[in-house]
Formats: sequence, C-alpha cells, structure tokens
Amino acid sequence: MSYTELLDRFWGSDRNFSHYEIILFHYLLYRCSSLGWPDTFSVSNEELMQTLKLRPTIMREARKGLVDAGLINFQSGTGRGCTSFFSFMPLEK
Repeated sequence: MSYTELLDRFWGSDRNFSHYEIILFHYLLYRCSSLGWPDTFSVSNEELMQTLKLRPTIMREARKGLVDAGLINFQSGTGRGCTSFFSFMPLEK
C-alpha cells in the first residue's frame, strides 16, 4: 500500500469524516511513514491526544470512526501508559 493509495481510499470514501477523524488519519499516515511503513505500528493515546489536542472521548470516537470505515485496525494497549497498535486495512483488489 502506498501513501497515495491510502489517501485516495480515504478521500474517495462516501463517508463524511469529522475533522477529528481527518486529523487522526493523517497523523497515523505520518507516524507510519516516519517508521518506514511497518505493517503494524504503535502510538500511545497520550501522544495522540497531546499532539492533536484531542480530549480522550473525542480521540476514541475518531479512532472508532476510522475503524468502522474500514480504514484502520486498532488494538488497545494493556494499561495506563501502554501504547496502542495500529495498522492500515489492506486495499481490496
């Protein structure tokens, strides 16, 4: 999957994304890219909330929206201070 394919998939969706979902998706693209495009990568909720200036409930809703749209997979960390794991859903052929 390329950066362009992921962006095309996001913006080509028939879903009307909230601005929180938009900034979260783009930050996750940036983060994955900066790590060399691993299949799965980790980001702490604290980092997401601080960097994107999101309250916990808004961040969770944005993340759930991206999962529900079939754009990302998410696995929660196992406790306070633990990172969460993300991956981008593979493109259907």
